[in-house]
Amino acid sequence: MSNAKIDQNYVKTIVAENASGSKEIVSVSANPVSNGLKINLDTPGSNSGIDFASRDNNRVPVLIAVSALDGKTPVPIYADDNGAILIQ
Repeated sequence: MSNAKIDQNYVKTIVAENASGSKEIVSVSANPVSNGLKINLDTPGSNSGIDFASRDNNRVPVLIAVSALDGKTPVPIYADDNGAILIQ
């Protein structure tokens, strides 16, 4: 499990559910030159059955969104093993 990193001002980095379905948490990656989030267009996420935000060992929650279908159901945001967020 990857824990969120914390900077000198105690701001925590972003973590997400691993897309592999292993229920692992991975750190979300960004390009240090462009400051853009890394994304993965080719890998779909899989429903882990979790309807709440998982947390790392330091109690930092993963990214979570709301369903585009009903506007209220929590949906975990997935990332691949390299920290790239999966988008569709």
